[in-house]
Amino acid sequence: MLDNFRFETFVDVHSNIFAEYLSSVIAKLPKENPEYRSTEERIEELYKEYPLVLTTGARHYESFHSEHRQMSRLRSRLPQPQFEIHPDKAAELGIEDGDWCWIESPIGRCREVAKVTPIVDPRVVQADHGWWFPEADPEDQGEGCFATYARNINVCLPSECGDTGFGNQSKCYLCKVYKCTPEEIPLPEPAQPKDRFAEGSFRNSTLEAEMED
Repeated sequence: MLDNFRFETFVDVHSNIFAEYLSSVIAKLPKENPEYRSTEERIEELYKEYPLVLTTGARHYESFHSEHRQMSRLRSRLPQPQFEIHPDKAAELGIEDGDWCWIESPIGRCREVAKVTPIVDPRVVQADHGWWFPEADPEDQGEGCFATYARNINVCLPSECGDTGFGNQSKCYLCKVYKCTPEEIPLPEPAQPKDRFAEGSFRNSTLEAEMED
């Protein structure tokens, strides 16, 4: 049966544009240049202050990227952004399950709730992404509109498009984690408080919203 599905033709796909891009990068970074430092050297320096690898690739059923934070039924299942950390690393840092912590990179920092779990490597933390808060002020009170800078891991990552033009080239990043003080945990108080989960707010007109009424 398998003999009928043999293929004798092979196709080699090659990108001249990408080859030219790589050549231009190499040309910009000759090792003879006294200002040149290898990637390994730069990482070693950063690693002394930021000893954990940050990844943000996991997803939750309760949301699709930044959508559905305003849906009270879904929000009740996942009320706050979480990051996963291994029990050994959490114990080393004095972090317990449910603690509010800062996740800080060389670019910025945000705060999320620790979820202590053995499913991640002790050298890695996995952080939720795409958070904003409908209950927060739509105007910037110091942490972005709807507090998007307060608890959004994007502030810890580079946002520029890579030289290839194929989007952000950052697949992981270095970070450190430490507990928040009690004063650092709350969101800024909205200037005009409003129940943004109520009718007339920006709840989606979906079956989920109708079922909550």
